[in-house]
Amino acid sequence: MRLLPTALALLVAGSCTLGSLLRWESEAASRPPGLLSVPPQTALQLGATGFRNMLADALYLRFVAYWGHQLTHGRNFHNLYPLLSAIVELDPRFLSAYQMGALALGDAGEPLKAVELLEKGAAHQPENWFFPYQTGMTLFFFHDDYLLAAKYFERAAELPGAPPEAGYFAARMYEKGERVELSIATWKAIYLGTDNPSVKEIAKRALANHGIDVPE
Repeated sequence: MRLLPTALALLVAGSCTLGSLLRWESEAASRPPGLLSVPPQTALQLGATGFRNMLADALYLRFVAYWGHQLTHGRNFHNLYPLLSAIVELDPRFLSAYQMGALALGDAGEPLKAVELLEKGAAHQPENWFFPYQTGMTLFFFHDDYLLAAKYFERAAELPGAPPEAGYFAARMYEKGERVELSIATWKAIYLGTDNPSVKEIAKRALANHGIDVPE
């Protein structure tokens, strides 16, 4: 019997959350299509009562629909970061929200906001190589900050399960940033730190391009 009040409280909270969301959606539908509204704080607070994932999913679907519409209807992006930030605050492990959100923000001309979003994920999952790797990609493709991108790729390469190309990209970013000495040091570390013959050969060729021979 003690479970009954708790269940009722959760049911009421869920109903209030859905009610707030429905009002938000109704108001959003009446706005110009280029405007993306963010749910009221009351709905987000209620989401913390046990409906975080449900609310995060609903907001993510809203984001995807809006982004897809804008890609084909004028690219008039609005309020992307506040909505994405709300999603990952509700569900800090929502990987697709970080991945697609960073891509959308970068494409919308807000690469530093994309970096902020990815940093939120890294704070919750510091051992996940995806976050620094995706940050490096964002800085490379959308911000032309090669040296900072290289540092993120290096960070990713040091984490468990990181793909080998994380180290490659770090070296390439240093080359593009005209920091040849850092590129050489990175390629040497890759060469000496792997037993994979294919990886060694790639690093060896890169070093040879700098006029540096490595022992067989």
